Amino acid sequence: MTATPAAPRARAFLCALLGLSAAAVPARAETLDDRHLPVIARSAADLAKIATLLAPPENFTALEPFEAKPAGAATVPLRGDADAFGQPAANMPVARAADFTRGKALFRKTWIAAPAATKGSDGL
Repeated sequence: MTATPAAPRARAFLCALLGLSAAAVPARAETLDDRHLPVIARSAADLAKIATLLAPPENFTALEPFEAKPAGAATVPLRGDADAFGQPAANMPVARAADFTRGKALFRKTWIAAPAATKGSDGL
């Protein structure tokens, strides 16, 4: 199997995208029968990047540099008050807003042990 003219450009793009040295990205297999590509040693800089990303966090009160939105599209702005966990997800459809509001109201309702004199809250 021969490499296409676009293969070197694709390999260079992949290296740039991943921030790796060109030696860290293996070349294409020469034949379809080549089941095991040769292992290419990583550079010291590549090993340092990997170690930094895989190291356990030391402080759980702050986001890691790559955690701009730890909940993905559902991330809401940071709040330090009692309503911090009472915010709808940032990507919640408008059609679900009423469901969210009813659920929040039910959560905030005073719960009464059954049997109770109030029928609406009996059993909550």
